[in-house]
Amino acid sequence: MKKNILITISVFFVAWQTAIAAPALYSARQHPRIPFYVGGEVGWAYAHNRNRSLEPLMFTNRSFKRSNVTLGVYIGHEFTRYFGGELGFQYFRGAKLRAAGTNSAGTAFAKNRRIPVNTVQFLGRFKYPLYQQLYALLKVGGAYVHENALNSGNIRISKSKDDFQPIIIAGAEYRFTNSWAFDVLYTHLFGPSKRNRTASYDAVTGAITLYYE
Repeated sequence: MKKNILITISVFFVAWQTAIAAPALYSARQHPRIPFYVGGEVGWAYAHNRNRSLEPLMFTNRSFKRSNVTLGVYIGHEFTRYFGGELGFQYFRGAKLRAAGTNSAGTAFAKNRRIPVNTVQFLGRFKYPLYQQLYALLKVGGAYVHENALNSGNIRISKSKDDFQPIIIAGAEYRFTNSWAFDVLYTHLFGPSKRNRTASYDAVTGAITLYYE
């Protein structure tokens, strides 16, 4: 976990220095800075390392439907035109077992069981103007990750897991009014290198953001 925290801090520092060095390209046609914002997102996510995260269970990658819905909400504050801080919550509905199986203890379990994942994200948000109402977005930071236990009826197949992992989000924002914006975002939640830990995720989402003072 210490290594993941150091990676997160390093990426955050590089992005922060880039934001400080960015030239002031805002024109009169671009929207004024409104410090506070809230938003929500919905999209599709794909789980990686799922067979690693559930070891020592007897699974293969083909045992899972690894893509599913993801939902999120966030709140933030823009300290400057280029940099802000954000707190977010994202829910991954999780991979689903395609077929029945057996764990390492020989216990059989049913198919169609999901493994939901919840994350609390602590992010630095960097925004850069591209053209009039269009902006590039970059969010970097860390996420507390809670992977639910896998159960089959009253049978506990795997325990719940908790990790702190680096996360990066990139995308674009279109401000169609001073207060409202539409974002298209790509999220990568890093997974640990250790076996029997949480999986990593990629997600593509659409988001609506409300700016207010």
